[in-house]
Amino acid sequence: MRQTLLTIAAVCLCLMLVLCGCQRQSSARQAFEEGTARVPAAPQKGDPKEEEAPEEEQDPFEDLEQPEPDSTWYANRYIVGLSLQRLEDFETPADLPANDLAAFFFMANYDGEDKLPIPEGYRSNTDGSLRLPGDEVESFVMALMDGVEESHLRASQYYNEDKHIYELNGFGITSGGSRVEVTDAQTRDDRVELVFDVYSVLTDAQGEELEIGPISTRCAAFLDQGDRFKVLSLQTLFQADMDKLMREAGLI
Repeated sequence: MRQTLLTIAAVCLCLMLVLCGCQRQSSARQAFEEGTARVPAAPQKGDPKEEEAPEEEQDPFEDLEQPEPDSTWYANRYIVGLSLQRLEDFETPADLPANDLAAFFFMANYDGEDKLPIPEGYRSNTDGSLRLPGDEVESFVMALMDGVEESHLRASQYYNEDKHIYELNGFGITSGGSRVEVTDAQTRDDRVELVFDVYSVLTDAQGEELEIGPISTRCAAFLDQGDRFKVLSLQTLFQADMDKLMREAGLI
């Protein structure tokens, strides 16, 4: 009897499950046919199933500043940094006296605003003269001055062959008292020509700095080699009357 009751209960349960399943199927089909079925929600950000959109390729040079060289850039790179405004005119560097070339090494490296301090041991403690290592002087000058050779430099009266040094007397540390302004720049292949004005900076009786000029206008030519260059020539185009300029500035 007990077994019979259990069998009847099981049969009833099966019938109920079948009816529910049919009802669910019927409801789902009806919703689909009537257009009321819910669309599955789109995957949220961070869902591992979401396909990430490919990143746009970025130009590696897009953010790099590429300013055009201006007059200040030319002045600092080619002229002021070498104290080139202080050299005498020359058609080729080989025309420069050997003494001037030896002095050029000192002016370009140690003499002037923003230049290096004179290294320990370069200045004599007895007479104050400068004793510049021969290899440093020659390699620097020959790298910058086109056509200059060791034999030319060693003809300088400053050269001490026994010690292989260049001894310069009477050279102190001074700003040079001048300012440079490039007024024209011309490039042709690897040749650069710069026209620049030189202004003199003087101090009046009250201790104030006065700028007068231009005291001269000059043209310099260079051979551009990318990360370095060679000096080709230097020519003065205009030389001012210094007395007139100083009178106008109230200095004399």
